Amino acid sequence: MRWLCCLALLPVSALLVSGCPTQDSDGDGVPDAVDNCPNTPNPDQADTDGNGIGDACEGIVIGGGDNTGGNNSGGDNTGGGTPAIDLAGKWNDNGRLVCITQSGNSVSARYIDPFVCDFRDGSGGSDQTDFDFDATLSGRTLTGETTVCKFGAGNPNGVGLARAAMTLSVSADGKTLEGTYFNATDQQDEPITLTFVAKTCP
Repeated sequence: MRWLCCLALLPVSALLVSGCPTQDSDGDGVPDAVDNCPNTPNPDQADTDGNGIGDACEGIVIGGGDNTGGNNSGGDNTGGGTPAIDLAGKWNDNGRLVCITQSGNSVSARYIDPFVCDFRDGSGGSDQTDFDFDATLSGRTLTGETTVCKFGAGNPNGVGLARAAMTLSVSADGKTLEGTYFNATDQQDEPITLTFVAKTCP
C-alpha cells in the first residue's frame, strides 16, 4: 500500500527518478511493488473481479472462450464477450492432487497419484485409476462424471470403481469447484470440492 502514492502521482516512466522501486521482473513496464501480477506481463493491469490480483495471474482469459465472436451478451465459454474460464492446472480434491486440462468447454481431471479403491469386503481386493472426472463447462457449471469407490460386504451395487453423475460450480474467482456427485448406494447426492493449487502441473 505504501507505493500507491507513486502510481497516483507519477507516470510509470517517471518512477525511475521518483525514489519508487524500479524492479520489473516480468518486463511489462510496471514495477513489481505496484504490479498486480509481477511475474506475468500485464501492462494493462486488468483486474476483472477487482480482488487486487491481475487477470493474467488468475487464469482469466478476456474475450470469450472460442473464436466464434459474440456480442457481449454471453456468460459462458461459447463466444460471448465475457471472460472465459481457464481451469487448467493443479487442484486439490479432498487431499488428493489432480491435474486439470481444458480444451474449449471440455474439462478433464486426472489424479497425479492413482486413486485406490479398497473393496473392504474381506477379499483384500482393490482397484485403482487416474480418472477423477470428465465434464463439459457451460457458463460457470461443470457437468459430467466422476470416479466413485463402491466398497463393503453386502453392497447391493457390488464393489470397485464406478462412475457417477457430477455437477460442479466454478467460484467467482475461479479458485474453487464445488458441487455434488450421485451416490448410487445411498441414492443421494454427496458433496465434492476442489481447490486451486497452481497453474503448473504436476
